Amino acid sequence: MSEDDASDQRRAHPAVSRAVRTLVLRRLLIFAAPYLYYCAVWVAVIAMVLVVIVYIARQSVAGSGSGLGLSRDLDRAMACADGQPPASQDPPCIPGYLVEPLIDAGNGFGRYGCPEVDAPLLAAQIAVESTFDPEAVSPAGAKGLSQFMDDTWAEFGDDYDGDGDARPFDPEDSIVAQTRYMCHLADEVRPVYEECEKATNASFLDEVDAALNNDHLDQVALQIRCADVDGITSLMLAAYNAGPGRVKSFHGIPVFRETLAYVDKIPKWASLYAAATPVAANATEAAQRAIAWALDAVGGWYHFGGSCLSPLGGNPAMWCDCSSLMQQAWLAGGVGLPRTTYEQVDAANVVVVATLAELQPGDLVFAPGPDGDANGHVAMYIGAYADGANDWPHAIVVAPSTGKQIRVGSLDGYLGNYPAGTIHLRRPTVLRS
Repeated sequence: MSEDDASDQRRAHPAVSRAVRTLVLRRLLIFAAPYLYYCAVWVAVIAMVLVVIVYIARQSVAGSGSGLGLSRDLDRAMACADGQPPASQDPPCIPGYLVEPLIDAGNGFGRYGCPEVDAPLLAAQIAVESTFDPEAVSPAGAKGLSQFMDDTWAEFGDDYDGDGDARPFDPEDSIVAQTRYMCHLADEVRPVYEECEKATNASFLDEVDAALNNDHLDQVALQIRCADVDGITSLMLAAYNAGPGRVKSFHGIPVFRETLAYVDKIPKWASLYAAATPVAANATEAAQRAIAWALDAVGGWYHFGGSCLSPLGGNPAMWCDCSSLMQQAWLAGGVGLPRTTYEQVDAANVVVVATLAELQPGDLVFAPGPDGDANGHVAMYIGAYADGANDWPHAIVVAPSTGKQIRVGSLDGYLGNYPAGTIHLRRPTVLRS
């Protein structure tokens, strides 16, 4: 072989080598393709199963409960007895001089308040933060009842009690600043909450399925991250503890041991600090849960077409109209209802109640709508109700109309607005087979 032939052969070797490698890779891909496809399918199936498990678990939690709602009022019985130190019980008792400032700050409609923040929540936060010690200082430098860092106090602190001195160690200044900061955090984390509301909506499973078919698993990850989000309150608490930036970047509750414990403990203690809302003892367990849910929505604004997913929130699309209030309240009781009054009155899982004398707590009272259309409006009968200002033997909870708030009222007063023969009564039940 001549020197030129040898040179040509050496130059051919790289090309041959590349061809061989390409051929081998093609063979491997052809061999492995079915296995890769089945692996991708199984990953998608497992992801969908996880999403369904998370969704079912959340729905189960939403439908569970004691059957007693909680009012926005602080239970004065949780105040410490004379000379009793707060830490002597679990959760700590509330020093008597703090009861009124907590109630005033947490009424939800004051100058610095908001519907998301109430007195029991404020009390539970302070119990966890400082055990009601107004002089508390943490190793990190957080100060006072509500444990404000200097930079946060500079933005939200003020002389709220008008004594000429704005200090985090002043109990009233600290409580109002805490209220103001928590309401600020509610606005900060609301986009994350609304994102999670969409992700955990039943109809959203179809979107997740479509995303999986396109190999997009980011929505599945969102479902998993949102599994620990139990209303906007949990996100507000997480932001108070870990910072709003971390809540936003995580798109949910940051997985920090301290934050998870904080978010878990405070709502439990808040429920112990809250005065129980009276719910008819003769109601079924499902009806008690439905009534309690509806009563917790009292004070929220009416919005026609609203989903009622967040009655007290800041997004009007998630406020309630009369029928969505009934739908979401009874969903909390474990009973599904259609969306509109016209569908609800003839739904397969409601039974006709023949007379007013047969009404039971939780029953639906249908009346003409604003245009006189039959069954265009609905309220929920809740039995006897007393709140200090009113004492009704027969009461209803209702989302009245645009510009008005969800309220409790007299059944007789409600019926008096409509002509005889236009009222129809229904009782939601489990779906009949």
